[in-house]
Order: sequence, then structure tokens, then C-alpha cells
Amino acid sequence: MWNNSFDGNGNGDPDGEVDDDTILFTINLLGDYDRSSLVDFEDLVALQQNWWDETVTPADEIGPATGTPPFMQIQPDSKMDFEDLMIFVQMWNWSTGFDYDGGRIARSSQTKENYAKISASYPPPQVGDDVEELYLYVDFDSIQAVGALGLEISYDPEVIEYVDQSSRFDQYWTELSYHDSANHRIVIQLADLDQEIRIQPMNKQVKLKFRRLVDTETEVIWGIDLRDRAGRIREVFTQSYKFSTTAPLPEQYALHQNYPNPFNPSTTIRYDLPEDSHIHIAIYNILGQEVRVLVDGFEPAGFRSIRWHGKDNFNRNVSAGVYFLLMESKDFTLTRKLILLK
Repeated sequence: MWNNSFDGNGNGDPDGEVDDDTILFTINLLGDYDRSSLVDFEDLVALQQNWWDETVTPADEIGPATGTPPFMQIQPDSKMDFEDLMIFVQMWNWSTGFDYDGGRIARSSQTKENYAKISASYPPPQVGDDVEELYLYVDFDSIQAVGALGLEISYDPEVIEYVDQSSRFDQYWTELSYHDSANHRIVIQLADLDQEIRIQPMNKQVKLKFRRLVDTETEVIWGIDLRDRAGRIREVFTQSYKFSTTAPLPEQYALHQNYPNPFNPSTTIRYDLPEDSHIHIAIYNILGQEVRVLVDGFEPAGFRSIRWHGKDNFNRNVSAGVYFLLMESKDFTLTRKLILLK
């Protein structure tokens, strides 16, 4: 009685609800080339190799497609092009919402050489900034031999706050990035879609910008998966990198040019003290007369700044014109020219 459309359980009798039948079947996610149920770095490497292959097979294609991730229906066009890349990006973004069980790059080092290095940098505070920044740079040696790379970094949100990231690779590299704010984790994956080997930046290829919340010792856990241009593993590791969020002290005394200059009505003056010092900073007019004392006292070492609002020692507005800024310590004297506009 299998031909009885209402006899789902095949007992010869269409007897109602018990005849309901459920069929479960599995479909592959577009872009999940390795059938891991995730669209991740392994699949990005596979996409790159398929992109470079002169022969396009139906199994390689993932676009164009219709629908909303993950429920997308492919409409094959026998080409590997921008349509396939855009579907992959959508599926990758959808897949990053899943728990990666502590990260997809959680393997021990497989090479004796270190092709990747990480370092901290402390840029001087910019005019108008109320927060201090910290950069983490990731450097890759022999980058011409690299076809794809995956990077994951976990950080302590009580010590540093993630701002953004950037890379110095050219426009032929596809970059996918995701900030998992709940788990304080950054995922960056890049693949070169141009098969031709060419000149690439030799250092500081990836920069991550953070805000320093406290001055202390901290660490990040960073993982690297480097692939050569055939998709083979070049280096895979997960390591700890410890550093201080406290910026190093200046190496010498310095008085920087004020900004803006010319200015109206106020300007910022930055100066560097390599050691605790008694400092005198004052404004003079073109006649050599003291107009305003900005700093006169003992100050701790560090990168410092002060603003002048165009007023004299009696808090009166000064006239437009050229002024001179003088900074003096026991072993250091330097001047800068300021122009006040009205």
C-alpha cells in the first residue's frame, strides 16, 4: 500500500496522525568546502585555490545565490568571480556567530622558524586626544611566499579596549575580520586572490589599535595560521605575548611645534621630559617681554602637553601677531614661533 498517499507508516491503513512521516536530510553550507559545519579559515584557503584554478567545477562554485545565510540556494554560472566571493563573505560573517571552542587556531607550533612576530608600540598622544592609544603590530617575514593567513587575538578588557584594525596588503587581498566583544577576541583572515607574486609590505603588515585603560603588565593570546601559495601550512601556533601598557619614557628633552599654528583662539603645546625636572615654559612677544607663564615647577618624566588660550598673565586677551615659546630646564633650552590670528 506504499502507493497510498495517506499511508505514511506503511501499515496498509491511512489511520490519521500516526501516518505523519518526517524525513531528515542534510545539505552543505555554501562555502563550507571542508564540510566542518563552519565557514572559516580552512574554507577561505580552499576558496583561494579554487579561484586560482583555471578549471571551474560545480563543487567549487558558491555563487551567485539567493536567500539569506545560511539558507541560500546557488544559481551556478560556471565561473569563479565576485559573485562567489560575496556569497563566501556573507556565509563567513554568519558563521562567526558560532562558538569556536576557544579558537580555530589552537594548535602547537609546527615549524622551527618563526615567520610571524608581534610587538607593542606607544604612539605619542595626538592633539585633542583624551585617551592614550597602544598599537599591536604583527610582522610576517617572507610575505611574498604567503598566500593566506589567519590571526586570532584574545585580550584583557579590563586593561585595554579594542578600537579597530588595519592591514597594509594591496587591494587583491580579501580580508575578513570579526570582533567577538563578548569573549574579547579578534579574528582576522586574509587571502591573496591574485596568483601573481609581487612586492608586498615587508613589516607591520597588520596593526591593531587599542585604548590603554590602566598602566600595568598584561598579555594577549595570539594565534597564527600561515599558508603558502599552494594552501599548505607554513606555520601554525598559539602563544602568549606579555607587555606593559605603560608607555616608555622619552629619550631626550623635546619641545614640539604647537598645533594648530597659526591658531585662534587656542593651541596645544607638547613637550617631552626624559626625567623628573624643574621646567619653565613661557610665552614672549616680539619685544622679548614675558606675556604668559604656562609652566613653572617640578614635573615628572613623560610625554606632556599644555594649552595656551591667547591670554596674558592677567588673563587678558593678547593681540594678534607673532609670539615666541620658550622652554627651559637645567640642561635644555628651546624656542618655537607661534602665530595668533584674530
